[in-house]
Amino acid sequence: MRWMILLIILCLSVGCVSTKQVKSETGDMAHSIECRGASSWADCYAKAGQICPHGYNIIAKEAERKGRREIKTLIIECK
Repeated sequence: MRWMILLIILCLSVGCVSTKQVKSETGDMAHSIECRGASSWADCYAKAGQICPHGYNIIAKEAERKGRREIKTLIIECK
């Protein structure tokens, strides 16, 4: 339990990047990359490069503020 709390605190203070597979509007496989906390757009793009080493197309990009935190979401399709 302590590890979980420490991990959450670390994510909030440093920033976390999480991904999940989604379907695009055309039904193709896509990836949703969410960057929280101190993560920047550069962190999102770096994760996109790891997921799609041969390049990617950006389907959607959005930033939402929740209190003092900003949550950035990048949805991509691999080439």
